[in-house]
Amino acid sequence: MELEYKYYVPSTYEVEAIVDNPYWRGFHLTPWTKVLHMARYLLDQEDILSKHFVACRLRLEKEGYILCFKKSQGPNGTLSHRIELNFPWNETIPTISECKDLLSRSEDPDAAKVLQVLNLIKEDFFSYVLVADCLRYETLLEEENLRVQVTVDRGELSVKSHSKPCYELEVEYLSGDLERFHSLASDIQEVFGLLAPTENKFSRLHAMWNRYYA
Repeated sequence: MELEYKYYVPSTYEVEAIVDNPYWRGFHLTPWTKVLHMARYLLDQEDILSKHFVACRLRLEKEGYILCFKKSQGPNGTLSHRIELNFPWNETIPTISECKDLLSRSEDPDAAKVLQVLNLIKEDFFSYVLVADCLRYETLLEEENLRVQVTVDRGELSVKSHSKPCYELEVEYLSGDLERFHSLASDIQEVFGLLAPTENKFSRLHAMWNRYYA
């Protein structure tokens, strides 16, 4: 399961200025790393995935290509709590059948919930994809009773010829005191003037697709 806060970074704020801010000196952080995340979100022709709050994403990460399925109970806001399933993959866009096969062989009990949605799909994915390419800065923040991942994204969301900027900061819970996690996320939002409520990348891309091509 994934539990994270997602905030928009104001367009007047340089992403690197957040990473270099003295605020972080009050915490124990691993060195910030920088990686280009090239993500492709799949869109089924019957719009089953979106209607059931499932996102299917293929992304190039440090470890290689990762095929990820995320499922929530309803529309996600600034705080999201979602099923997250990750599988090593390659650069090719998977078919519905290949996705079903991966989920059916998974030992994670949550895989059945995602597979149930994919079984509703009768037609394959569209030949084009929704694109989210972001330069990501990330670090692990650790306290005595809390461990979180902080990421800052600067990039672009694209649907065919249409695009919009993507500036986000995410605070993802890994382990420890949940009350402290919520308090820390709120503090980070206040310090940097981050914007809420927000939508996840797939929701924003899907809204663009609906506007221009549905």
